[in-house]
Amino acid sequence: MKKLIQATLVLAAGMAAVPLWAADGPKFNVAAVKNAEKVIFACDNAAGEKLVLKIKDQTGKVVHQETIAQSVARLYDVSLLGKGTYQFELIGKDGVTTQLVEVRGKDTAKLVMNVTEGAQKGLFHLAYFQNFAKEKVDISIFNEKGEEVYNGSSTAEDFYRFFDLSKQPSGSYTFTITCGEQVISQTVRIAR
Repeated sequence: MKKLIQATLVLAAGMAAVPLWAADGPKFNVAAVKNAEKVIFACDNAAGEKLVLKIKDQTGKVVHQETIAQSVARLYDVSLLGKGTYQFELIGKDGVTTQLVEVRGKDTAKLVMNVTEGAQKGLFHLAYFQNFAKEKVDISIFNEKGEEVYNGSSTAEDFYRFFDLSKQPSGSYTFTITCGEQVISQTVRIAR
């Protein structure tokens, strides 16, 4: 059976938890961690009531169950179970509270690139966006003979930079970015 891993947290930064509890049941917050297959669970149980937490997968199968007798903040790693919608059910003496949380995992880097010519002839602005995982992006510029006139890289989520090709001869130049298996190219022309 697949094991659900948990860790106690002191502080979870960068996550938005929206309280969605029933009026009678125990109160808790649950939120998916961006770009990970993890869920943070927080429960204020100052009274020390014995609460039962059940986590159910997309089919309704209980994949984790535990008793909680104090206030907690925990991180549950569901990477072995996969992406999807999980149901967190907290059972107390006053009722049951249920919340659903969608675990998306890492966003796929589907880059968007744009190259535009600046006001000065031969000055080109390259921008790419949506490198959410901050993977290495290789940037190359090739002349019409296929010779590389620039090579560099970036790991920025969004990238903006001017490239000065004013000293290059007239002709076509192809800007290419490569991130994993994704390759995007755009050709521009310098005419004098």
